[in-house]
Amino acid sequence: MASRKQKKREKDLEWRISPNGGLEFAEQLLGLRDFNDSNPLSDVILIAIDLEVSKYDKGKPGAPPIREFGIAILETRHFKSTSPSLPNNFISTKQFSTIHASKDFIYCDATDFKECVFAETDLVKQVNLPKTIKKCLRIEDSSSPDPRALRKIVLVGHSIKEDLKMLKRHGIIVHEIAPVVAILDTYSITWNLLGPTKNSISTTPMTRFTLWALLEELKIPYKKWDLHNAGNDATFTLHAMLMLAIRSSESRELDVIESQNLERLRALAQFELHERERWKPTRKGPNANRFYDRDSPEQTDGQLTWGNMKEIWKIAIDISHALIGDLRFDMEVGFWIWVIGIMATCNQPVASTQH
Repeated sequence: MASRKQKKREKDLEWRISPNGGLEFAEQLLGLRDFNDSNPLSDVILIAIDLEVSKYDKGKPGAPPIREFGIAILETRHFKSTSPSLPNNFISTKQFSTIHASKDFIYCDATDFKECVFAETDLVKQVNLPKTIKKCLRIEDSSSPDPRALRKIVLVGHSIKEDLKMLKRHGIIVHEIAPVVAILDTYSITWNLLGPTKNSISTTPMTRFTLWALLEELKIPYKKWDLHNAGNDATFTLHAMLMLAIRSSESRELDVIESQNLERLRALAQFELHERERWKPTRKGPNANRFYDRDSPEQTDGQLTWGNMKEIWKIAIDISHALIGDLRFDMEVGFWIWVIGIMATCNQPVASTQH
């Protein structure tokens, strides 16, 4: 009788997910293992994807509506560059919503619309979303004389099998629309590298393998409010993929070239995670600066400012997490604690344009 682990491995192979999540393959792509610059498979684009679908719609038959599609793209040719300067577009993000676009709120002072912090949100009709997804995965190879040539891609996701299943329900088979050479799963990589397994390199193995738990473990900067947004989750997953490759490579002996590649990857990751300027929404409402200038320390007694809204939100999430301990419900419970906190803090209502 097949074990549970064996059944999972067979299911992964059915979806063509690389064994053990594909960590060794990722290290090869990044020049950290068995480096061979002439290997044609080394010239690929890493693409992390994420879909946001209502949990109430997932169990329904047919193709449940997709609320958001996010994609984060990493060009591996950056690693072959001899330029001492770091690229400004090391990772590029695209965010699509079938509900709202960022520009819908340009004249709003405050809104509960969750923005992607890495890119502007574009609106796409539900019926056109499959076409948009296909277009995102089909990347032209500008270096080829053949105008129809496409770049080879490696898909990355956190529990990516669920996203592949959802895409299939919408008639999208990724291997049929783009030259996919591998599919990597950061969930499986984390389990094998940092979990309670015999191959784990962690002295204190992880016991939870959600995306937020992984970001915490790898010390990747994020805010809980920003999770469960497709563009954010795709980008955070790509960040995690890079840091997992770095963590793994640091635990073993490297040759000279691999060590040089590791140092370059560290520098690129440092820039991407800690120094790169993130996207901010444009707001033109009469009180927009007060609400959306996140760097402003301004506090006004009795008025609702971004400063005290942010502090109340932090407290609300901490309280919710302590009580619930599950990120899926932390946000919902935290929101209502936040509302109560705002009502208790404000002595007077704010005159602002709500959306």
